[in-house]
Amino acid sequence: MTIEVLTLVALVASFMALAWQGKEVAAATRFASMTSVESTMAHLASNFGAVLQLLVTYPELRPYVYDGEPLPESGNELARAQTLCELLCDAAESTLVVTARMPHAAKDFDGWTSYSRSFLRDSPGCASIVERYPDWYPMLSSV
Repeated sequence: MTIEVLTLVALVASFMALAWQGKEVAAATRFASMTSVESTMAHLASNFGAVLQLLVTYPELRPYVYDGEPLPESGNELARAQTLCELLCDAAESTLVVTARMPHAAKDFDGWTSYSRSFLRDSPGCASIVERYPDWYPMLSSV
């Protein structure tokens, strides 16, 4: 009888230890997921930060992204405006891809789809890049 009781106690203790381990693994997984989302958000924010830095440095480019102004015909301003549009499309595409791959984090990226729609509608330069290179921007092409 003593062996059966000891076996039962050992079995219960094993189940309790297993339950505790499962809880700890779940917590570690949640933490890793949150860390991954935050790291991704920081990377994406730095991509968008490059766009904002370009707008601060060259404020005359803002109408090409937000005010429906067609790209200039030639010169340095055309090159800068095209680069700005490419950077913005790259930043938005990256964010949309992450949102699609991390559905549990979609709420952390709320607004990017509507923001993407907005700048594609208001920026002939961005829209033309996405239209010209749909394979490069499959997520933007779909919005």
